[in-house]
Formats: sequence, structure tokens, C-alpha cells
Amino acid sequence: MPTISIIITVYNKAKYLPRCLESCLHQQEVPADCYEVIAVNDGSTDGSLSFLQEYAAKDTRLRIIDQPNAGLSMARNNGAEAARGAYLWFVDGDDWIAPDAVKTLLAQLAVQPDVVAFRARTEGETEERNPLPAGLHSGRELLRGNLFEDCAPFYLFRTDFLRDWRLCFYSGICHEDAEFTPRMLYLASEVSVCEKVLYHVSPVPNSLARFPSLKRAYDLVTVALSLAAFRQQHAMRPSVAKVFSFRISKALNNALSIIVMFDKNEQKSFGCHLYGYRDLFKEMGGSMKYSLERMLFRIFPRNCLTVYRCMKGGRV
Repeated sequence: MPTISIIITVYNKAKYLPRCLESCLHQQEVPADCYEVIAVNDGSTDGSLSFLQEYAAKDTRLRIIDQPNAGLSMARNNGAEAARGAYLWFVDGDDWIAPDAVKTLLAQLAVQPDVVAFRARTEGETEERNPLPAGLHSGRELLRGNLFEDCAPFYLFRTDFLRDWRLCFYSGICHEDAEFTPRMLYLASEVSVCEKVLYHVSPVPNSLARFPSLKRAYDLVTVALSLAAFRQQHAMRPSVAKVFSFRISKALNNALSIIVMFDKNEQKSFGCHLYGYRDLFKEMGGSMKYSLERMLFRIFPRNCLTVYRCMKGGRV
């Protein structure tokens, strides 16, 4: 049985797949049978599936799952269900991994941690992402530091840890990582942190994460609601609850930053939607700015957009 399952999610990534697949299937100094590669095609329309099939015909180590377009969350969840590895690594089809990534990760597994966290870098940039302190930590320690990035590909997950806690990605929404990662860290007993850059992010123009859309704004409210429900279900220490408050506030602010790009009718509709979840404002906080917003949003629950604009200095 492979130790690591690399699950590549693919939606219209034909242009980037050669680099991604080469990086995953040609790892240095590790036996081929210690890891597997699964590509989940999420209803691509650009020839991605044909490319995967041609590649798999030449390299039988690649397994393909083909599904109707259902979004990134379902692609990851379906890949995880089919995986045979003791650990899961979710890789986006337009990104790539370091040549020694699997070797490095295998060395982190001696204590069988629930999660391995590591660093990443965006192509063309020098700053390292996910700058967590090296060593073995509880997930809650890392939450309290609030230095973690939400991006799921920056972590390796023990399969049984995810299955035992029934941890999966929220289906049908954008920003699924912002909803998943804080919950995952809260439940992780041991996280082994590696300071090496193992993952490389391709700055794809016009990607879903960069393009403002109404769906993204509404989905960020869903993220905030889910994190608030999780926080209420667990007797968290104040230092950890504060981080959840911060992440809830961040999701709502990101939603507002998107909705102000749309016309007044859309802003009004969104304001009504947010008012319907006004109890969520009590969950905000985590910083002086967000604590002030919490107070103002609760005083003026129908005027959150106006409050947001005022706190941004009138800029939209």
C-alpha cells in the first residue's frame, strides 16, 4: 500500500498539467511504490481529460477519476475516498511540487502525525508562505499563533485522521479552504512542521480565486457561518476562540470587499442576506478593528456596507 496519495484536482488545466504531472510522477530518491498519483478531472472542457488519458497510457502509476463538474471540494473528496495511501496530499492541477517533496515528507512521518505542514512559494515571488515554526506542535498551538495559511495543498493529512473526524471539504462553495483549515487544525493532535518549500503556486490570471463574483461573496458568508457553528460546538480556550473570531471577521470583510464592486441592487440584496444572519456579528473579533466592526454591525445591522465603507475611509 502506498504511504502517500497525491490527489491532483483538474478543471480546465491542460496548459499546466505537463509540469504538474512531471513534478508529481518524477520524485527523486523514493521508490515508485511508496506513493500514488490520482488525477480527478472535474468536468473539464479544454482537453484536460484527453491529456490525462494519454499520459496514463504511458505511465500506469497515474490513476484517473472523471466526474461531471461539481467543484473543487467534491473533486478532493472523491479523490480522498478513492485513495489507498496512509496520507493524502491535495495538489491543484496548475501548481507543482518540489523534486524532493515526497522524500522530505516521508522523513516527517516517523511519529505518524495527524498533519504535516510545510512552506510554499508563489511563482515569481521570494516570500515563503505558511511560515509556521518548525517542530512538532498541536494544531491548537498553531491556531493560536495565527500564522497558518488556509491553502489545503500546504498540508499533508493522515487519511485516518480525516476519516475518523469525518473531515471533508464543504461541497459547492468557493473558499472551501478557509472553511476547512481552521477546523482541521483545531482537531489535529500533532502537526509536524517542515520549513522547506515543497509546493509551488502558479499565479494563474483570471482564476476563480482572483475573479470577483457574487457567488464568492455569498459563499464567504457560508464560510463564516460554518466556522461560527464549529466554534459554538466546542469549548474552546479564549486564545483559540479569538482566532476563529478573526477568521469569521476576515471572511465577512472579504465578502463585503467583493460586493461593493457590484451595483446597488446587488448590494441591497446582499445586505438583506447578511441581515438574515445578523447573529453572526456576535462571533466577530480577534483584532481591534474587527472588534469595533462587531460593535457597529450589531448597532447598525441593516447598514453593514455603510459601516464597512466608513471603516475603509470611504473608499470602495
